[in-house]
Parts: sequence; structure tokens; C-alpha cells
Amino acid sequence: MAKPVYVDLWCVYGPQERRNIDLSKPGVLDVAGVVNGELHSWFRGLDARWYGLVSFPIMWASRNPSSGLTLVDQLVPAEALKLRRYNGQTYRS
Repeated sequence: MAKPVYVDLWCVYGPQERRNIDLSKPGVLDVAGVVNGELHSWFRGLDARWYGLVSFPIMWASRNPSSGLTLVDQLVPAEALKLRRYNGQTYRS
């Protein structure tokens, strides 16, 4: 069962240079900030780093909350993930 996590998009995609972009045009993604995701499993790389297999949304820069992409089963470095907590308790599945 998937565990709810926060995904730090800055940690995944790196810093994004701010430019004057027309946000009303299609295809502009907001790859900054933190989004809710679902952690499915863990994998270890040859470099001994841990990676989570995670599904998470990325919104269009137009800020329409009902639109964006849902990335399914993406490998994300462990340092970009944090377990979501509810009432001070870690979610347990």
C-alpha cells in the first residue's frame, strides 16, 4: 500500500531560472515547491543512495488546480521525500 509523502520538486528538478514567461500559454509547468505524492517502494542504487518509487502531480503554471500532469512511478532521490504526518503522527498503512 502506498504511503503519503511530500515531494520537494526543487530537489528533484533543481533550481529553475525565473524568466518572463506567458503563463497563459499551454505547456508551462510549475516544477518548484512541494507537492503531495504516494510512495510505492524503495530501491537502492549502485552508488548506495536510496530512491523512492513515487507518483505525484505537477501543476501547469496557470495555477488551475484541476489541471496538470500526474507522474506515475517515478524514481525520486530519498532526500526529496518526506513522510506526511497527521496530527503529529506518521501515517502508517
